[in-house]
Amino acid sequence: MELLPKDVAKVWVCHIDTSQPNEAVVERLLPFIQQFDHVVFSLPQYVLPGVDPSKVTICPPAIDPAKPKNSVLDKVTARQYVAGHGIDIDRPFIAQLSRFDHWKDPLEVIDSYRLAKKRVPGLQLALVGALTASDDSMAADVLATVKAHAGDDLDIHLFSDAAIIDDEFVNAFQTAPDVMLQKSTREGFGLTVTEAMWKGQAVIGGD
Repeated sequence: MELLPKDVAKVWVCHIDTSQPNEAVVERLLPFIQQFDHVVFSLPQYVLPGVDPSKVTICPPAIDPAKPKNSVLDKVTARQYVAGHGIDIDRPFIAQLSRFDHWKDPLEVIDSYRLAKKRVPGLQLALVGALTASDDSMAADVLATVKAHAGDDLDIHLFSDAAIIDDEFVNAFQTAPDVMLQKSTREGFGLTVTEAMWKGQAVIGGD
């Protein structure tokens, strides 16, 4: 069965790590993927079995420095912005910007923050991940778990409202913290790590 129109050029870009794919998922997706005129993967080892090699391009991913969220924003302005969202800029502040997903390890981020706070009194943590209408229930379920794990700690700030998490918000929350975190257990490119490093931030990332 044809799932895609024949009269337009079609390119499929896969930016995630598919080096150890679920075979049942690949079998289900392959008839759909084969209808694309071209397929782009980030690394050679991500190319899925069964995909026509003549249609494959390897294109390492990158951030877009021209986007507003990656534009130069001075630290003072960024800290004034986050102060407007409840962050005390007179105290240490760390943040992780990622969707609410178990692979982003948000519960361990909170546990890490609690360990660090024993050595850094007054430390604050922000977890930022926009939930949109297209998100499935899993993201909302993870957020609920994160809220429960955070408990009544007023120094843990959770931001999930897609209406406020725009490019300006992301830029400020990647620029203002003393340290950025990305404690993922699995990543494709690590977009938020690269964006934070582009901004000159100290970054602690998972393996």
